[in-house]
Formats: sequence, C-alpha cells, structure tokens
Amino acid sequence: MSNAAAPLSILIVEDVAAVRDAIALILSDAGHRIQTAENGEQAEVWLRDPAQNFDVVVTDLWMPGVDGLQLLARWRAARPQTRFVVVSGGSRSMPLEVSTAAAEARGADAVVFKPFEPEELLAAISP
Repeated sequence: MSNAAAPLSILIVEDVAAVRDAIALILSDAGHRIQTAENGEQAEVWLRDPAQNFDVVVTDLWMPGVDGLQLLARWRAARPQTRFVVVSGGSRSMPLEVSTAAAEARGADAVVFKPFEPEELLAAISP
C-alpha cells in the first residue's frame, strides 16, 4: 500500500493488542509515522507532551478507564488542528448509530466500524 500524500504523525489508541497492531501495520505500510497507546490514560500522556504534534488520533471508542468518548471530549478543544478518527465495533449497550452520534457530538472527524477494510481507514485519516 502506498500513500501519495505526505506522511502523517498518528497516535493509535486501542486496548486490544491485535487490533492496535493491525491498525499500526496498515498505517505504517502507507508511510505514516505511528505511536501507540494501550488506553486513554497512555494517550493523554502523549497528548500532554507539547513536543508531540499528531496530525491524527485514531482511537477505539470503548476501552476501560478513559474511553474514546472521554478522550475526544478532553482533547478536541486542546488539539483543534488534530483529526480524531474513532474506530468502533459498537457495544452491547449502544448500537452503532448511537456510537456514531456520540462520537460526532464530541468532535470526531470520522467514524470507522470494525471490521473495516484498510482503504476505509486510510480514507478516514485523510484531511
């Protein structure tokens, strides 16, 4: 896979290692610079660092501790130039439509549903 656009700096926030690794592989194969976090708390450490200028944050929606909705709510205003892409498989208590509405209400630029094709993710991270 190749990406004609300039490489992006991307933070991936996903609590499931296999999913996190798959997203990282798709995006790094497209030439992007990747950093990963296992949860929202780790992501916030990266986001607090003024030296880190992420172009995109790709976050799972449902994680223990600080989830994707909380991460969006806390960091959307602080990082207005950063695209926030939510990746979700939904949850038992919240249908996908509600997940999408909740993510968009908190400032998500795009929502991608698991399972997804690499092209869907690559399109979602593009400005």
